[in-house]
Amino acid sequence: MLETFQELAPSMQIGLILLVLVACAYLLLPLVIKATLKHNADPSLDIFDPEITPIPQAAVEFFESTAREMEQVGFSIVEYVLVPDLVPDAIAVVMLFVNPMEQDQAIAAVIWGFTEQEDAKKISVRNDHVEFSTEFDDGSEIGTTNNTVEGAFAPVSHKTLLQFSDIKRPSRLYRVHQRAVEELAAGKKKRRLPPTEQLVEQLKQDLIKEFYDQIATGFLYLDSTQQYYLPTFKGAYLICWKQMWPITSVRRALRRRRATRLLREWDIDFSGIGSPMSSSDA
Repeated sequence: MLETFQELAPSMQIGLILLVLVACAYLLLPLVIKATLKHNADPSLDIFDPEITPIPQAAVEFFESTAREMEQVGFSIVEYVLVPDLVPDAIAVVMLFVNPMEQDQAIAAVIWGFTEQEDAKKISVRNDHVEFSTEFDDGSEIGTTNNTVEGAFAPVSHKTLLQFSDIKRPSRLYRVHQRAVEELAAGKKKRRLPPTEQLVEQLKQDLIKEFYDQIATGFLYLDSTQQYYLPTFKGAYLICWKQMWPITSVRRALRRRRATRLLREWDIDFSGIGSPMSSSDA
């Protein structure tokens, strides 16, 4: 076999080596995911005051600009919620919003992680996004987000999640969400929001349900201690593969194509104030 390899042209040798490396990555990296990925089955949700509890400056700026826009479209802030233990080495802060007139709710989330650096931990913001959500009496739900990260879990039948990652301004994203509700849930009755004092607990239950729903898909299972949702072998491979090149690039391109098509079908045009599918929308 070695002699056959040596007889190949240098370009073919390089190509073969790269192919073997990619194959090894596709086979071995999911095993790392299987061994390390875990989601807390009972995460802590702690209400806090951002003026007292310090958070990264990038998160402060994101929340301030988001809050201004959300107020313009009828949303008010319910609470700031810290989620410190959903997954290892990452912390999430969530602004919880409601629009009582429309019976819609929304979150603005910032997730950051820690890296060890010279005997100290360096904070790095990994992701920030806004998501609007409308639930209906039949148990279905429509969510509209500008999250730039491709989803890793399997879709579930009761939730339609639309992703417009290039629409950065919440006011414009909410316009898209309202149209999505009109088009995709015609005739359905919105479920009334729970009382304000129950909204944080409802957020926690919704978060846990995201993981619980993945048991039926075969992606996750609840460990014997019932403390963590862990990936099955099927889940580990599919979660990992969905985030790897070139699959993630193909998924991103298809998702953007779908977003563009929906905006065109719904006759939503942000031209003149920033293209709906470009970074100028920020």
